[in-house]
Amino acid sequence: MCLIIDSRKSLIKKYREKSTSIEDFILLDKLWPSTCARIRDASLFAKQPFYFDDKQISQFRFGSYNLGWTNNILGQTLINLVDLNGLELQAISICKNRKKFISNSIKIYESIFESELKFINEYTSVIVWVIPTKKNTNFCNAAFYDIPHVTFVSDGTLFFVPPFTQVPKEFAGYAFIENMYHEALHQKVHAHCALTKSSYCRPGVASPGDLLFFPQRQDRSFTISQAINACLVYRNITLLRNKMHQNSYQANGQKKLYWLTEALNDALYMWYMLSNMLFQERSKLLFPWNEMVLNWTEEVKNWIDQHKITLKEIEIKFVELHSFI
Repeated sequence: MCLIIDSRKSLIKKYREKSTSIEDFILLDKLWPSTCARIRDASLFAKQPFYFDDKQISQFRFGSYNLGWTNNILGQTLINLVDLNGLELQAISICKNRKKFISNSIKIYESIFESELKFINEYTSVIVWVIPTKKNTNFCNAAFYDIPHVTFVSDGTLFFVPPFTQVPKEFAGYAFIENMYHEALHQKVHAHCALTKSSYCRPGVASPGDLLFFPQRQDRSFTISQAINACLVYRNITLLRNKMHQNSYQANGQKKLYWLTEALNDALYMWYMLSNMLFQERSKLLFPWNEMVLNWTEEVKNWIDQHKITLKEIEIKFVELHSFI
């Protein structure tokens, strides 16, 4: 089951249906964030407008594609817009060392993750790189409905993957790809909801903000909309991590890939738990989410059977490693 918007081409087509301006068409081809925000949700944009200038964005190479990198002034404006001020983050302009590190690291994985790099490019046009101004700030990466096709990243994007795995430095290129892919998946859902004006839940039956009970994650709660987004992400991240494991095991061995094995099991467990939790709420969901939940539930069960996985062992390890219960 796929969303209506399933590629950059269909995304741009949907945007163009809402505008007759030649100038807009040119900017929409580049997924210019401020233009996309104004067209897809005019009322929200009127409340918190923002504008991009070519001079405020530098280009950098991301595999075979180019992405934009905001300068510190525009980046700080966007931090303020999405209310990240409480985390005390500071935007930085393009950094030669980080740019070179990303470029060299991604080259290692370009042939393995060709489709994922393409997907990232289809839904992402610009990054904002942030650094914490306080030692204990916990921020890796994020994407927001309010600012289309912009992903906020940090040094943590290179060294951590969700929910809790630290990635060795030699695999930083993989971590960056995974986290960018993760946020691109959110960008795709944001675009679908905005351009189709659709909701997650049946009106009068449930609200996207209703909380769900997930005892294995006592560090946070999940609303219905958050659970749907998280399930979609962890389903795809499970497949991504499995691909990484298959392509890296021979070269690195089990000892170097202990972190990936742990991360793969975590993602699979999150996919299983979220899909089953949402399956109980399926009657409250609108199309296509109700069908997607059904597909995710069946798919993860088939995955577990196919790979001969003992789910209870993964659950016990998940709880032991992350000390939630």
